[in-house]
Amino acid sequence: MNLKSILAQLTHLNPLAASAPAKPVQPISQAIACEEVYTVDDLTISLLVFDRSSSMTKMRRAAEHGLRTLVKDVQASDGADHVALGIIVFDGESDFALPLTMAKNVDPKTLHYRTGIGTKLYGTVCEAIHYLLKINQSRSISGLQPLKVVLTVFTDGADGRSQNMLIRCNEFAGIARRHHWTLDLIGFGTDGVRIAQKMGFVDRDGRSTGISVLANASSLDDTFDGVVIRTSHTATGARRTHSVTPAHTPT
Repeated sequence: MNLKSILAQLTHLNPLAASAPAKPVQPISQAIACEEVYTVDDLTISLLVFDRSSSMTKMRRAAEHGLRTLVKDVQASDGADHVALGIIVFDGESDFALPLTMAKNVDPKTLHYRTGIGTKLYGTVCEAIHYLLKINQSRSISGLQPLKVVLTVFTDGADGRSQNMLIRCNEFAGIARRHHWTLDLIGFGTDGVRIAQKMGFVDRDGRSTGISVLANASSLDDTFDGVVIRTSHTATGARRTHSVTPAHTPT
């Protein structure tokens, strides 16, 4: 199946979780990013795709506190002026808890975390990468540098809602790797190494870029600390001298 067909199948997904906050929810593809995403030349996007399935209920307060701390720590880190943050949450559906916003402009107190039912892991990751690719394409047309991306996926279990998207997930991960984006997966009390390998989250040698951590608050804090470190490193690192062939970017 070609990428045009894959993208067409994604358009029917309408991520509206029954347990989400009572507010209008848009599909990921329709979320509005801040203006700077399309105007800042040297830009790093740190996008967290975070599990909110019912098995995370016991960690709800720790997760909400951790997400708020994550924002504060990114804001205080080196390179923060060139970082846009985004948080996608998913259960059986998915949506933005934090649409892409320049880190310095995020109010941590606005972040909330509620759990729902189901685990739409593969479909959410497909939507997230597709969304970033479309932004990258728009920037290319405007003559801006390619995005630097840190995509971190956090899950405490296997996909239960979009298993038919696994092949597509691998294809999107492959495109992201050709853009030299960082793809990481954290398995919270589950085998993150195996899940990442299945999804195509691998390095240039084919080794999984997933890890497994214990399902406790301390591991949750360590996970968020790792996101901050990788984001700062990417934002302050040497600029890439290579570019991606435009044909790799879906239209």
